[in-house]
Amino acid sequence: MVIFGIDPGLAKLGYGVIAYAGGDLRYLDAGVLTTPPSIPTSQRLAMLMDQLEKRCNHRKPARIVLERLFPGPHRNLGKVAEVRGVALLLAGRMNIPVLETSPRAIKTLLTRYGGAEKMQMRRTVQRLLRMPELPPADAADALALAISGAGRLPL
Repeated sequence: MVIFGIDPGLAKLGYGVIAYAGGDLRYLDAGVLTTPPSIPTSQRLAMLMDQLEKRCNHRKPARIVLERLFPGPHRNLGKVAEVRGVALLLAGRMNIPVLETSPRAIKTLLTRYGGAEKMQMRRTVQRLLRMPELPPADAADALALAISGAGRLPL
């Protein structure tokens, strides 16, 4: 099963794609999509939609995993919500089920500690996926989402 994780952001969107079969996790792809702040938000969202659609068409995920949105002191909460909307629209158009989870749940699943720091999460993702190099922070977040979508982990 191919699982696609998306860490939404308008300036930087992290994506991570894994394969999960027989209790084994395998890294397929990850990266960070960026959009220029000099263009209108609608065009930036369209750019992200196009890039995500290309990747989904290529990998054919069985599910997409997104972080639940929590109100708080985030100054970019509205922009993150808009990008989540793009991801949800894409999933709906492509008939891909969406799982949503909280950051604390992901951290607890991967590290057994809900308050894990970013570097600990990056190292855990690297270890679980047997990656030769530490993934960039936004890509690691997306890979962690994808891993959480696999359910039980071979820890």
